[in-house]
This record gives sequence, C-alpha cells and structure tokens, in this order.
Amino acid sequence: MPAVARRLSEINGQDYSSFEALGICTIDAGTDSQIAELGKLYSALGKTVFAVCDQQTPESQQAIEAQVHTLFMHDQSDFEKVVLKNTTSAAMQRFIASIQLPPHLTQKYPNPSAAAADLLSDYFDWSKGNWGIADFLEQCDESEVPEWIRATCHALRDLCQPPKADSGDNDPTPDDPPADNSDLV
Repeated sequence: MPAVARRLSEINGQDYSSFEALGICTIDAGTDSQIAELGKLYSALGKTVFAVCDQQTPESQQAIEAQVHTLFMHDQSDFEKVVLKNTTSAAMQRFIASIQLPPHLTQKYPNPSAAAADLLSDYFDWSKGNWGIADFLEQCDESEVPEWIRATCHALRDLCQPPKADSGDNDPTPDDPPADNSDLV
C-alpha cells in the first residue's frame, strides 16, 4: 500500500498523497489474526490506527473495528487477487515484459503472455516479501490501479488532511486524526 500510494501521488497529487507525506507509519501485523491486537496496542498509546486487510470473518472484522479508527477491508482472500482481478491486461503484459522471470516460471509458462494472470499470481507468490506486487503497482497508470486501492488511498488522504478552514468549523471532531499526523500508525 505505501508503494502504490506513492505512485498515485506522483500521478495525481490532487487526489492522493504518499503515506510518508501523510505521516502514516506502516506496520505489518504478520498475520490477519494479529491486526486487532496491534490496533489495541497502538490505540492505547494514543495513536490513530487504520487497518488495511484481506476479507475477514464477521467476528474478526468486528474485533478489528473495535480497536482501530477505520478499517479498510477488501472482498478477496488476499491482496494479490484484488490486484489481478481488477487491473488491466495491458498492465500485466507490460510488467511481464519488464521483468526477468525466475527459471521455474519460465519453464511453467513458456509463452508468458498467454497466461498473464496465472503467471503473475505465481510470480507474486514467489516474490512475496520481495516487493513483487509493489513493483507491479508502481508501473501502473492510475486507471490500472484497482478501484479499491485507489479509494482506500483517497480516503486515507482525506482522513489525514487537516480540516478545511473555509468550512467555518476549524475544530476537528473527536474521531478526527490529529492534524499534525504525528500520531498515525
């Protein structure tokens, strides 16, 4: 998410900001079952906590929502599926042409462009933790970034912006994150 937020900010700074510019520190919970506990920990430290995660059971979703300011949850079992089901063929083809595939994938996919989504699914699994999906998203145009990701990045920008002075109400509500963003996680 930080990589794609940075990319969207470069493409369209009117609607998006990098997490760095928003003062958002990204922490990987390691597993979905730890999101609520980390949310509780950082909330207890006075931090404004946002959670971004894969689809959860209703019970897990409720537990997370009880501990964080805002939950951004997509409807897939993993982030890679969100990307592959909601990007363009052109983005996939361009990315495949730009990388050197590992030998096991060149053997499995002798004609990479014929099975781009399957190949990239395997590639993202293989490169998990090595920024493979981030590299893919960083080469996308705005319209090639899945709508859920764009909407989440846009919402985070709106949540982290100080209140507009022209609204006549300069006092943030108790649910608003601090305007200086020093307490965002």
